[in-house]
Amino acid sequence: MSDRLQACYVDDIEDDADVRTVIYGTWGAGIETTIDPGIGAALGLQNLIACTAINNTRFAIMWFDDISNDATFSIRDENSASVIGAADIDADVGETSHVAITSFNQNYFAMGWYDSVLQNIQIAIRDKDNNVILAPTIVDANAGTNSRIAMATIKNISEQLEWFVIAWNDRNSDDIRAAVYNATGSLMQGPFVLASDENTTSLLFDIYGRNSLTGTNLCDNT
Repeated sequence: MSDRLQACYVDDIEDDADVRTVIYGTWGAGIETTIDPGIGAALGLQNLIACTAINNTRFAIMWFDDISNDATFSIRDENSASVIGAADIDADVGETSHVAITSFNQNYFAMGWYDSVLQNIQIAIRDKDNNVILAPTIVDANAGTNSRIAMATIKNISEQLEWFVIAWNDRNSDDIRAAVYNATGSLMQGPFVLASDENTTSLLFDIYGRNSLTGTNLCDNT
């Protein structure tokens, strides 16, 4: 964001989900805002929370609430005040859900999550005002038990708009798979295999492509 960073984290001692706003130049402890006072964090190696800057004045945060077993998101301003309060994108994701989020085109954000009840991977897209761009949509209908996910924004030189990629662990084949979607949620590439025959006992992973706010990316088509 323009003059600050937002650190999103789960506090296992207090059992809550928090955001800490730290302003550049002061670099002190920052100001902590509790997003959810009780999420029941109980399992290690779990993607419980993720956040992304939509533009210079708003960011989105997503988390897994292990008490109510739902995947929830909120849109916040630069001071972490609520623009759109906690809203469930999936009200029943079971006991071992995982979440990811990424923003694009300085107006939208895409959410991804693993539903451990249905054992599938889903995505949804909202804009900065919480208008629905893409309702929850299945990416992989049978990802297996305890899948993990990650998301990133991408852009190649031939496209004016940024797209996004979601990657997940297919527990049935022990592969890490990925799929690319455009700004409205249409499938553009994939699913395809990023890595095969992975050891999934303690698997966590991440992906990176482009920073939407700065307009920087690794290189074209990555």
